[in-house]
Amino acid sequence: MKRQRAKDDLLHDLNYHCKCCLKKCASDRILSLHEDECSRVPDAPVVFQNQHLVIFEVDGRYPSNRVFAKRLVEVGISLLEQKHPLEDVQLFTFFVLYMRDTSTSVSGLRRLHFAGFFSKEHPASSTSSLACIVILDEFRGYGLGTFLAALSFALSRRSGSPATPERPLSISGQHLYASLWQRLVREHFSRSTCTSVEECSASTGVAVDDVLRALYSMRMIAVKSHHPLAFVERSAATTPTHSPPEATLIWP
Repeated sequence: MKRQRAKDDLLHDLNYHCKCCLKKCASDRILSLHEDECSRVPDAPVVFQNQHLVIFEVDGRYPSNRVFAKRLVEVGISLLEQKHPLEDVQLFTFFVLYMRDTSTSVSGLRRLHFAGFFSKEHPASSTSSLACIVILDEFRGYGLGTFLAALSFALSRRSGSPATPERPLSISGQHLYASLWQRLVREHFSRSTCTSVEECSASTGVAVDDVLRALYSMRMIAVKSHHPLAFVERSAATTPTHSPPEATLIWP
């Protein structure tokens, strides 16, 4: 009962966080005054953007990012059920998702509305593709969680280090990743009817064990005991699926 009450209090507190900079205000009136003037978003590199959204890379190791990173952690604590709070933001990089909100302003940064984030431990300390993923309730149901998870694998692919999400996964997380692994693996095999699991892992950024899970779940695998090749029926590999667009990085 006490835990649920504390959870309800944290969720209520989210109503007092600025939609732009995530600063917590003491009342509706103060929040309204603050948001009328606030146009601050992370002073950090943009790793993805289109006409609908922008994603910033916020490195918790930089002192200038730590206040904002701690605000992200407060939001995460309010919404996550099975993950422990991130005690030291310096160990993580946060990929922060903002939606473009044309109804609030026609000028620049004030059109951005915080929608969620995922955190990733620095490569030296973890092989996880991400530590936690958070989407605000009002933005759920649009495939944004899958989009961020796909971005995390794009990052792993870019770094040359296939990875897996940190466990335990929630029930919704299990469904999300099962679907995403299948999609990424299917897309890889649609370009090649015969390839090694290791090549698929390197091409998708998905860890070998998760590639195997996807292949087995789709009944696409037939592994010879004396050879590390997985033979896949092309008709099964190219079955179309409905999914959000693949995350593409804009780094040079």
